[in-house]
Formats: sequence, structure tokens, C-alpha cells
Amino acid sequence: MKTGDELVLQAMRREFARLSRIADKAKAEADEALNIGTEYMEIHKELIEIVNSKEHGKKEVLEKMKSLKLRRGRADRIMKKDMAKLIEKEVDAKVERDTLGIEIDNMEWRLGMRKERCGQ
Repeated sequence: MKTGDELVLQAMRREFARLSRIADKAKAEADEALNIGTEYMEIHKELIEIVNSKEHGKKEVLEKMKSLKLRRGRADRIMKKDMAKLIEKEVDAKVERDTLGIEIDNMEWRLGMRKERCGQ
């Protein structure tokens, strides 16, 4: 049977996993916003290729244009996000996760010391 401290440690580990997912998601959002300029360049490059191909009326080209329009709309939405808020959200999530990680390490150390003393 697990002791109260072991149950708390188990719950802390689950919370750490949850906070890690949140931190990873926040980092992905910030990275996406940071690198959106590359997406704009790729869209522009593909548009230039279409214009230079002189095949404007083909069905495939029209579908490609629709695809580029959707990508541009998504890029515009990302560009409108406040980068400072995204970075702040990322940092806050990482700090919360890392702080809990330190507490988990401390609790594991204390439990190990307690087991070591009881075992002697």
C-alpha cells in the first residue's frame, strides 16, 4: 500500500505531465508566430511560380491558388497574435512546470532518505 507521500508524488507527476503538455503547446504557438515570415515567403514563392508558368486557367492551378489563399489567411491570423503575450505564456508555463519538477525532485529525495533510514 502506498503512503500519503507516495500518492502525493504520483499526483504531482501527473500534474507535471499535464504542465509539460501545456508548455510544449505554448512553445509551439510562439515558435509558429516567430517563424511566420518564412510561411509568407513560401506562399509568395509559390505564387510567383504560378504567375511565371502562364497556366492560369487550369483547374490544378486554380486549386493551388485556393490553397495559397487559405494558407495566407491562416498566416494573417497568426501574424495578428501578440508575440509578447505568446512568449510570456510560454515562459509562465515553463516556469510553472520547472518549479513543480523541483518540488518532485525534493519529495523523491525526502522519500528516498526516509526509506533509507527505515531500512537500516
